[in-house]
Amino acid sequence: SSLLDTSGTEKAATLTLIGYKGGKMEDQINQDRAFVLSPFTFKRSTDSKDEQIARLLGVFDGHARYGERVSEYVVKTLPALLRRKLLEKEDWSSNEMGHLLNELFIELDASSPAEPSGGCTASIVLQIGANIYIANAGDSRSFVAVHITDPISKTETTQIIYGTREDKPHLSFERLRVEAMVR
Repeated sequence: SSLLDTSGTEKAATLTLIGYKGGKMEDQINQDRAFVLSPFTFKRSTDSKDEQIARLLGVFDGHARYGERVSEYVVKTLPALLRRKLLEKEDWSSNEMGHLLNELFIELDASSPAEPSGGCTASIVLQIGANIYIANAGDSRSFVAVHITDPISKTETTQIIYGTREDKPHLSFERLRVEAMVR
């Protein structure tokens, strides 16, 4: 069965908007791509009890002339590559998961069709059981929010409990990191 056959729930959606870059509106290209895979399943063995059920959300903002090619490639490639990496790992500690997601982004960057000119940002949220892992590269951001309904007053509140930071060159440590890679 196709990976996309298992995606989506009644409470999941994605939305992207075309970024205006000048010129005629009909010439604008939406370089953004996104997915919500819920459930995102993977098995460690043929035993059906060994199936892991997760959720995977991703947003990819294409940049430069052919950014839509890169973001499209990432949307199509990332889920299967992540599934393979998860199956190879025995330890899913936060530290190990951080290394796994870092490797995932590096591998996607190295294999993406970025030539002659293109790239994309990436922001993913992976939930496995009660654990949530978030990774981002570039200026795309992810947030974890909780929605609470007070049982007595029925008052509803939503709070952001975590947010990633944008990797922008005006941040001194990000600029130093990028400059060190160019040397």
